[in-house]
Amino acid sequence: MEGVDRCEERLTLAAEATEAFSDAHGLQCPTGCGACCLSPEVECSVTEWGPLVRELVRDGRAEAVLTQLHGQLASGSRVCVFYAAEEEDPRRGRCQVYGLRPMICRLFGFSARRDRDGTPELVSCRVMREHDPAAVAAAAQAVREGAPAPVMGDLVGAVLADAPGTNGRMLPINEALRVALERALLRASFEAAEETGEDPDDDGRPRPVRPPRRPRAA
Repeated sequence: MEGVDRCEERLTLAAEATEAFSDAHGLQCPTGCGACCLSPEVECSVTEWGPLVRELVRDGRAEAVLTQLHGQLASGSRVCVFYAAEEEDPRRGRCQVYGLRPMICRLFGFSARRDRDGTPELVSCRVMREHDPAAVAAAAQAVREGAPAPVMGDLVGAVLADAPGTNGRMLPINEALRVALERALLRASFEAAEETGEDPDDDGRPRPVRPPRRPRAA
């Protein structure tokens, strides 16, 4: 899938850019920090989940993840479904899909945005500021003085430019994943039906096997 390949390339470029920026300025997330994963404010596009969803479909895990996601959405939880919290302290944990995480998960705290005058400024993280204020302050000053930094708007915009239509909308991270999974499973069921020629509907077209229904909230 050409669009998914392009997205994966852009995610890789973002990872390389933020790693270089981190190394240049000594910025790091505190070990085990789950602040972003627990935040209900994190949003991404459906497109950004494309590389991961492709892997889940290939591995036969997509339906199980979708069922888990439906349950979490029905419960009202907006914690990222891939966040594995520590039992001792739910504020600490790890990402279970780190290598294929969306763009925002790569950029926040390690990139810049442009102010109203077009001048880059560091997108800083409160936890990182508390953990290592000197490093964050030095990085912010360097960005103001013109040091190379990945620009969040440019990198996210490039992904959205590859995603015409509703794929470019920004949604809460779990909701974007739900849409991506349901679309991928529906597409896979059509492709399977076309290959086998089984289960035609009344007008002779294959009937797709639809993704699990979302349970209603109590």
